[in-house]
Formats: sequence, C-alpha cells, structure tokens
Amino acid sequence: MKKTNLFIATLVAASILQAGFASAALISVINAGFEDPVLVDAGSTDTAPPGWNFSFVPENDGEGGVWNPPTGAYPAEAPEGDNVGWLWDYSPWGSGEISLDQTLLSVLTANTHYTLEVEIGDPRSHNGEDYDGFPGYRVELLAGGTVLSFDNNTLTITEGTFETSVVTFFAPSGHAKLGEALEIKLFNLALATPGGEGNEVDYDNVRLTSVAIPEPSTFSMLAFCGIAMAGYSRLRRRRK
Repeated sequence: MKKTNLFIATLVAASILQAGFASAALISVINAGFEDPVLVDAGSTDTAPPGWNFSFVPENDGEGGVWNPPTGAYPAEAPEGDNVGWLWDYSPWGSGEISLDQTLLSVLTANTHYTLEVEIGDPRSHNGEDYDGFPGYRVELLAGGTVLSFDNNTLTITEGTFETSVVTFFAPSGHAKLGEALEIKLFNLALATPGGEGNEVDYDNVRLTSVAIPEPSTFSMLAFCGIAMAGYSRLRRRRK
C-alpha cells in the first residue's frame, strides 16, 4: 500500500511539474524561408530579402538576395520551399564579413529557453560561376544589439548540401537585456579564396522557438501540491 501511495504521489507531482512547462512556441520571423519574392528555377535577386537587412553596402563589400537554386547548385535543391537567402563577399577588398539581419517584434523574456535553427548551405555554383571552398558562416541570436549566443562556423558542410546550425540561450530573470527586441544575424565570414574572390553562403528555414521554464520556487510549490493531492486522496480512501 505504501509503495502504491508513493507511486501515486510521484505520478501526480510529475504530471503537475510537466504542466508547468509550456510547449515550445514558434516566434515569428518575417520571410523565414526566403520564399518572398516568388522566383522561377535558377532565378535570383540582388537586393536584401523582404524582412531582412544588409549589414554592408552592396557592390562595395558584397552581394546578396534571394535565389531559387537549381539542381546543379544543390542536387536536393532548397531544404524548405523553393528559395534560399544568399550572401557573396568581395573579401579581401570588403569589410571581411557581411550579414543578413532581422530585428524581431518579440522581446527577450525572463526564464525562457530559446532555440534558433538555420539551414546553412555551400553551393556548387551560382549563375554559371563555379565555387570551390567555403568562406565560413556565423549565426547569432541577439537582444538590444548584444549577442546572446552564436554558432561560429562549427559545421562541416559538403559542397552542394545544407546542414542545420543550432544556437541556444536561456534568459535568467535578472538578465540586463530583458524586454529588448530579439535579433537574428546570418554571416558570411568571407575567408578569401586563392585569387582574391570571396565565396557564397546560403541560408534557409530560419526557426526561432521559445519555452518558458518555471523558477525553482515554482518547482517546489508544484511538487508540494502534487504530494499533497496524493496524500489527500489516500486519506479519503481510508475514511471510506
């Protein structure tokens, strides 16, 4: 009987604790898959994708835009939808690294765990130009202009494929940037190739999710409530 009651108490407490966690919420990112504008196969633009900004001066430091890559560039084409975002750098004449940036409507919230995922690609070619080598990438999650967490070129990406970059961050209750707008930055690190030309990095399917995490005091309260409920249930059975 004691084992049964302990099992019930544990089960109730665990159920309440689980209820304390909200399911992962998807945070809105404008043009997250770079599907705007609609392009024909192999079509591309050389302006900042709608919803995104360039951190550089086009034609001085590099180029970028939206691209519908053909199978010659990626045999499996885009990871999500038809289009990808692209950045091509003129390093070593340019700034050394360039980026696509977006400031979100959502703000940094206390006791919240964030996960930013981005597909990073190394194209075989673009508009008839073959690319050898990879300039490197960086993905940053920021709030109020301050970098919270990042992935600095940790993936090994085979030419003609995409890999998933994952950046995580937990915002504690006392963080200095609480209430500040969240930002996403996607970098081409522009490591110059022999001959002086930079290479391209492609991006797709940008996803930012958040999960609210109860504070330790809340855990204790929920666990106490679960045990108390189990004890009350046991007392009722005894009286019956």
